[in-house]
Amino acid sequence: MFVEICNNLAPSTSNSMPEPPTSKSDRSRLTARFLFVLIAAINIFVFGLYYNTIREHHNLLEHDFLGYYTAASLPRRSMYDIGRQKEFQTTLLGKPYGVPAGVLLFNHPPFLVPIVRLVVDASYIESYRRWASILFAVSLACVAIIYLLMRDAGHSASISALSAFTALVFYPLYRSIEIGTDTVFAVLSVL
Repeated sequence: MFVEICNNLAPSTSNSMPEPPTSKSDRSRLTARFLFVLIAAINIFVFGLYYNTIREHHNLLEHDFLGYYTAASLPRRSMYDIGRQKEFQTTLLGKPYGVPAGVLLFNHPPFLVPIVRLVVDASYIESYRRWASILFAVSLACVAIIYLLMRDAGHSASISALSAFTALVFYPLYRSIEIGTDTVFAVLSVL
């Protein structure tokens, strides 16, 4: 229903006399414009919050990226060795990781480790930022695909753009970038 309302955003091109401002079609257009602007404003606000969260590196050493960083820093044959992971993380953090086992395990398939190795160096913070940039680029690819799918389905450019941007600020997608997990790759594969 919302999409139908939003597709009525364009003014009528009919040569007939305009309907009185209290007509149902005018109210629908006004409602659609209001909803469009409201959703766009909320999206921009949320995007700003997300940007500030990622820019500041509070508790980055507690994010899931630590597991990827550990796996990418260890030799390939020992990336799943729990003892080596714990030793590496304890050295990096200065203490065991804050769970009873004392380690944030890398328990993902190994196919992303070579990509992570490309961005990892001795600086955990800079490595995280480079990895988050890759994840953000993949999410932008998802946004482009969503836009094209919406256009292909016959929706207007403005509705397609709003839908695509809304997907970008979808909390699970944002959260996967923030903590450095591979969820955006799963989203890309579904699209």
